[in-house]
Amino acid sequence: MEDVIKRKQNQSVNRKHVTIKIDNVTEESQIISNIQKIIFNIVKTISEGKVPSILIRNQRLWNNCNVNDDRLELKDLDDAVSLEIKYDQKLSKDFTHIVYLLGRVYKLLMTKSICTKRELYYENTSLFEDQSQLDAVADKVCCLLDVARWDVGLSASSKGLVAGNLFITTPSGDIIDCSSSDGVSVPQFISSGIHLQSDAKFVLVVEKDSAFQKLLEEDFLKRHKPCIMVTGKGFPDLYTRLLVKFIWEQLKLPIYALVDADVYGIDIMCVYRFGSLKQSHIGERLAVPALKWLGVHPSDITELNINSNPLSDSDKRRSEHLISRPYFSEGSLIRKELKTLLEIGKKSEIEDIAKISNGYLTDVYVPMKISSHQII
Repeated sequence: MEDVIKRKQNQSVNRKHVTIKIDNVTEESQIISNIQKIIFNIVKTISEGKVPSILIRNQRLWNNCNVNDDRLELKDLDDAVSLEIKYDQKLSKDFTHIVYLLGRVYKLLMTKSICTKRELYYENTSLFEDQSQLDAVADKVCCLLDVARWDVGLSASSKGLVAGNLFITTPSGDIIDCSSSDGVSVPQFISSGIHLQSDAKFVLVVEKDSAFQKLLEEDFLKRHKPCIMVTGKGFPDLYTRLLVKFIWEQLKLPIYALVDADVYGIDIMCVYRFGSLKQSHIGERLAVPALKWLGVHPSDITELNINSNPLSDSDKRRSEHLISRPYFSEGSLIRKELKTLLEIGKKSEIEDIAKISNGYLTDVYVPMKISSHQII
């Protein structure tokens, strides 16, 4: 990172800049108090000779969500379908997992410490079957407390990349220059407060690393400078989504999404735009409703006569499920494109646009979509 991190020095570059300090939606003292209340109620229930249980909103049900300001939002406990997780020594460890993690989170908050989910798993491998099980429990605990992971000292590695006209100043004063030719990793400390500087005109969020690298190879950043490119390398992690959110909210830049013309690409675009079901309890903190879908649109497959493959039965089922999500109105253009996908029975990738001719993706497709407002 030494080639992209520079100590803060005198700068005369005239850039749009903003300092972002993340204030926890729920104060640490309130989170600690909430944990104490949960544990107190468990102890009280046991002392009364009853089986203790914990009530958590079910984050696997789309009808447990409302859509406010084009963002997914988990319903309140009184209105949502909930899961009652009871203590069961023989059949299930779910209750034990949650109480254990509540204890660890409590300690992290009291000591103002940070711990990765990986570290938590290796602290007690006999309790959790694998890393994914601990991750699922962490999501339940965060939903129970109505907080983000970073609010309670839980961190995870970021796999996203960012490249272009963007300078990120860390809490320690270091500056990350994102103009590296290969892009730089989205920083994990982004939730702790950052300072952004940029004179970019727009941001292009690219679904896959392969397409991201293709655009870098074709000098997209130089041909359309000043601009910023971001990729979550598939389904984006929280820090990549948070960075995109900050850039839009604080730098007021238009955000465009370039994804495959298939149900998986469209789903990923929707995660950036509307939020995800798993993180619906903090949807307002992650979603970017102003994000526009630049392409690849299913209608492009026939209009541009690009290479395509037939939809599988799984693709069709997943598309039907995606169409039914609560953030699509009957007249939604995204919904219309999903119907087109099903009608033509074909799917294409970003790389199929690039194969039309040398430089077509960079020099023709993306700028044409932006200039002609062929965005959704």
